[in-house]
Amino acid sequence: SRYGKTICDVGSGTGIIASHFLTAGFKEVVLTEPSEDMCTQIRRKQFPSSVSLFALPAERLSEAERSVDITVSKNSFHHFFDHDLSLRNMVQMSDKAVAVVEVVVPDDRCKEYITELVTRKEIGRSSTTIYSIRDLETYINLHTDGTRTLICDQYIEIEAWLQNSDLSSTEKQDLLKLVASQPRDIRKVMQIHNHRGKTYQLRRIAMVVGMIKEAEQAIATTANEPRE
Repeated sequence: SRYGKTICDVGSGTGIIASHFLTAGFKEVVLTEPSEDMCTQIRRKQFPSSVSLFALPAERLSEAERSVDITVSKNSFHHFFDHDLSLRNMVQMSDKAVAVVEVVVPDDRCKEYITELVTRKEIGRSSTTIYSIRDLETYINLHTDGTRTLICDQYIEIEAWLQNSDLSSTEKQDLLKLVASQPRDIRKVMQIHNHRGKTYQLRRIAMVVGMIKEAEQAIATTANEPRE
């Protein structure tokens, strides 16, 4: 990979992203996952020897005693119990950069709505784990030397999204009513609309990359070198 040779996925879940990293050209992939059930599923995939697994939460990442070019948390940051400690561990493990990928609130005006929608759908999720881009950049800037942010917008079908939950039929209908009841300004920002009997809204995903100082200097130096 042009971005490095080694990468660690922090909070790997079932390890589905490992194959993508290998295809992208990474020579070594480190997976860390605290759930034993998830670790069992990863082991069943029988990845090549270039993929290693550590049954550790982000707060104990240092116990892996590994160093990689990049550490990434993809849709797992909101599961961390201690964001500060987890990010410090990711930075200490990384030679070049850390990256956090999360669904974010597209506009502060929507935060109350998104917080209610998500915390009612994901029982047990704290309102403090509903992030804006500014929130993620603030977290990462505390531990790195500047951030770079990429945004990906997509539509989700609300009915299908709610199917992936343990909610009762009544609870799902209540959340559909919540979506439908939003005022015009929220509907506009969230692009809430109906199409062929289904309800859709915007889902914004942000990847916030924190550069490690020495790596950023090296990248800048390389970029300024004359090409033959």
